[in-house]
Amino acid sequence: MSSSPPSQPPGDPRSRRWQAPRIGPARPLKRLLPSVRSMAHGYAGHTVEALVFLLLTPFIVRSLGLGAFGLWSLAVALAEWLQLLDLGLKEAVMKYTAAHQARSDAHAVRRVSDTALFIYTMAGVVAFLIGLGLAWFALPYMVDDTAALGEERVVLMLLVLSAALSLPGGLTGTLLEGLSRFDLINLFRIGLAGLRLVLVVLALQLELGLVGVAAAELGARVALHAGRWWAVYRIDPVLVPRPWPHRDQRARLLGFGAWNALRQAGEVAVTKLYEPILSLLAGLPAVGAFYLGRRLGSMPAELIVPMAGVLFPLSSELEAAGRGRTLQQTFLTATKFSLVVAIPLSLVLSLGAGPILANWMGGRTPEAAPVLSVFALVFMVVAAALPSEVMLLGLGHARALAILGIVQGALTIGVGVPAVRVLGPTGLALAGLGAVLVTQALIQIPLASSRCNLEFSQLLRRGLLPPILAALPVGFLMWLLAERVAVGGLAALAAWAGGGVATYGMLLWWFGFEAEEKAFLRSQFKRLILDPSEITDWEEVP
Repeated sequence: MSSSPPSQPPGDPRSRRWQAPRIGPARPLKRLLPSVRSMAHGYAGHTVEALVFLLLTPFIVRSLGLGAFGLWSLAVALAEWLQLLDLGLKEAVMKYTAAHQARSDAHAVRRVSDTALFIYTMAGVVAFLIGLGLAWFALPYMVDDTAALGEERVVLMLLVLSAALSLPGGLTGTLLEGLSRFDLINLFRIGLAGLRLVLVVLALQLELGLVGVAAAELGARVALHAGRWWAVYRIDPVLVPRPWPHRDQRARLLGFGAWNALRQAGEVAVTKLYEPILSLLAGLPAVGAFYLGRRLGSMPAELIVPMAGVLFPLSSELEAAGRGRTLQQTFLTATKFSLVVAIPLSLVLSLGAGPILANWMGGRTPEAAPVLSVFALVFMVVAAALPSEVMLLGLGHARALAILGIVQGALTIGVGVPAVRVLGPTGLALAGLGAVLVTQALIQIPLASSRCNLEFSQLLRRGLLPPILAALPVGFLMWLLAERVAVGGLAALAAWAGGGVATYGMLLWWFGFEAEEKAFLRSQFKRLILDPSEITDWEEVP
C-alpha cells in the first residue's frame, strides 16, 4: 500500500479517510535519562513477576496435576511461536525511537509508531489464523488423549487471541522503552503480575480448570495494553499512533527488522521447541517437569533484563551522539555487572536444585532437578551475554545476531533430539548449554567487544575473570556442604544459600572490583535512597 493518498476532487469529504494522520510540528521531548534508578525500576518489576511465578506454579500443579501442567506448558510454547510475526519490529522501533529522542524529534517518533502499528495490525490477523491451524492440525499430533484435546484447543485459542492482540497492543510498551520510561513500564509490569495472581487463583478456586487460567491470562494482558496506551497519551497525545504505512519508515523498519526477525526465529527455535519435542518423545509429564526446571533456571538471566532494557536505547543514543568512549566503557561495565549479579543465583539454583524443588513443590517433581541444575548454568551464560546482544542490536548489527541465533537453534535441536532418547529431558538441557557456550560465550561476546572498540583481552581481564575467580571457591564450598546443610528444610536451605551468596559478595568486593567501580557503587546506592526532588535525571534536551 502506498502512503500517498489517491487523487480526489477538491473539497471531497471522502478524501479525509485517505489522509495520513496529522502529527503536528516537531517538538522537544522531555525525558528521563537512563540511570541506575531506571534499572532499579526494572528490578522491582522483575522481582514481583518472580514472586508471582513462585507462588502460582506450585498452586497450579497442586490444583491440576503435573500432566495438566504439561498441557499448559505445551499451549504456552505453541502460542509463543506467534512472536515470530513481530518481524523484528520491536527492536527496530526501540532503536529509532531512542535515536529520534536523542535529537528531540517527537514528529519522527510518531511516524515510526504509525507505520509499526499498521504492520502489527496486519500481523495480528495473520497470527490468529495461524493459531487456528495449530489448534486443529498440529495439536492432535502432540496430545493423544481425545478428552484433553478439546480442552487444550480452547486453551490454545485463548492464548493465541492474547498473542494476536499483543502484536498491535504492545506497541506502546515498546515506545515507552525507546523513550526510557522504565518507571512506567515496570509499574504496569507489577500491576500485570498482581492481576494475574488474583485472576488465576480465582479461576482455579472456581474450578474452571486450564480454560479459566487461559482466560485469566487474556484478561490481564488486555488490561496491561489498555494501561500502557493511556500512559503514552498522558506523556504526549502526539505520540499516540494511528495505523498508517509511511513509505520511508516502512522500508527502514522492515529493513532493520528482516535480520532481527531471523534472530528471533533462532531464539524461538531454541526456547519454544523444547516442549513440543518432549511431548512427542517423552510425554506430557516430562513436558511439565522440563518447563518447571527451565522456567526456574531462567531467573539468573531475568535478573539482567532490566539492565539490558536500559542498554538498548542507551547504545543507540550514544552511537547517534558519537560518544564512542562512553559506549566502550558502558559495555565493559555492563558485562561485568551482569556476570556479578547472575553468578550467585546460578550457583544456588544449580547446586541446590534438589532441596529447592523439594521445598517449593513438596516433592512432586524430582525429575525436574537435573533440568534445573543445567539450565541455571545455561542462563548464567545467557545473562553474561545479554549486554553484548542488546548493544549489538542498538548498534544495528542484527544480521550477525540472526546468524548466531540460527546456529544456536540448529545446535540445540541437532544435538538435543538424539540426546533426549538417551538422557531424557536432561539431554535436551545439556544440548542447550553446549549451544550457548559456543555461540554466545565464544562468539557473541568477543564480537560485541570488537564493535565497541574494546580489546577482548581487556574485557576478559577486567570484566569476566574477577567474578568467575571469586565464584570458584564459593561454588566448591557450597557443593561440599549441599548434602549436609541444604537438605534440612527451608531454614537450612536459606542458611546454605545466604552464606554462599554473602561469601561470594565479600570475596568480590575484596579483589573483584576496581577502586572506581567501588566508588561508583557507593554513589549509585546513595542515589537510590535520595529524595526524588534531589534527583537531576530530568532534563530538557536542546
